[in-house]
Amino acid sequence: MWLLTEVPVPGSPLDASVSLALYTLCARVDGSPNIACVGRKAREPAPPAGNIILENQSISRVHAEVRCHAQQKEESVQRMEIVDQSKFGTFINGSRIAKGSPVTLKNGDEVRFGTVAKGATFHAQWSPVFLLCSSVSSSVKSVLRKLCPAVGGNMLKAWDKRVTHLVQDKIVMTEKAMLALIDGVPIVTAEFFEAVLGRKEAITPLPNPQAFLPEVSQGTTQSVTREDFEVNLARKTMLKGHLFIFFTEKQHAKHSSVITHASGEAVVLRSQSPHSLDPVQAEFDRRGAARPSADKVFFIDVETASQLSQSLSTDEAEGVAAVRQRCAEHGVRKV
Repeated sequence: MWLLTEVPVPGSPLDASVSLALYTLCARVDGSPNIACVGRKAREPAPPAGNIILENQSISRVHAEVRCHAQQKEESVQRMEIVDQSKFGTFINGSRIAKGSPVTLKNGDEVRFGTVAKGATFHAQWSPVFLLCSSVSSSVKSVLRKLCPAVGGNMLKAWDKRVTHLVQDKIVMTEKAMLALIDGVPIVTAEFFEAVLGRKEAITPLPNPQAFLPEVSQGTTQSVTREDFEVNLARKTMLKGHLFIFFTEKQHAKHSSVITHASGEAVVLRSQSPHSLDPVQAEFDRRGAARPSADKVFFIDVETASQLSQSLSTDEAEGVAAVRQRCAEHGVRKV
């Protein structure tokens, strides 16, 4: 989606009571471009994305069109165009554009409608959408694939730092959901994107993602509520200073990302000798690092005995069992 944010007139006093206009444009669900009309008077009938009314004498009654196109597979940025139709001109980064010819905007462009002294200036910003699905039905995924080109969205297959929204039918505590909670990424239903595209005018604010938070699945811990899944940026550092110890590389590879995203440290216990009186201390000695206080050290136990017997030899399994016992004896809490 594209954002057109009004820029204050140079030299004007900064007044907190004066709000600058923000227009958010997407394409139409049917794939056709969404059009907003710029002018001193509202155009009737109203265009699909509504009118952008700028009341000053350097703005023509019918001044320009802003067109937002559906994002194509080969495009990395949704295409947005300006078509000038005015007497006093439309300018991009200070240069007047030809009347009647579509000009494609680039992220960061400055668009001015009308003269320098009396015109209205806007900052153009491309705001990409990267959504990731977790515990979502195939029918919902199909709907999202149809909506993505219009909203300028991309459907990712795995978590990465670009994710802007996590989509779930109901809240299920998957690894993706935990990463979303930690990174401050809103969890929404597919209806959120339908609401984004359902706005009648570009000036209408985007819907609040919190209003589209899914219901909590019955299989999720009963003590949690929907409010527990709202965005909270404090989660990003909630494990800072805490150490989590894994017994195997497999456990570490599968589960450590949640810990590190929350600023915790995750390591694999190398000192797994059944004869070590304090295997955790032996690990810190091996690393040459100071050991945190006991209340900040945990060991992660996620494999069952049957899984261990399949992944470890008899001697290794006995060693791990002994290490677990020693950890417990030395006050290292199990998670």
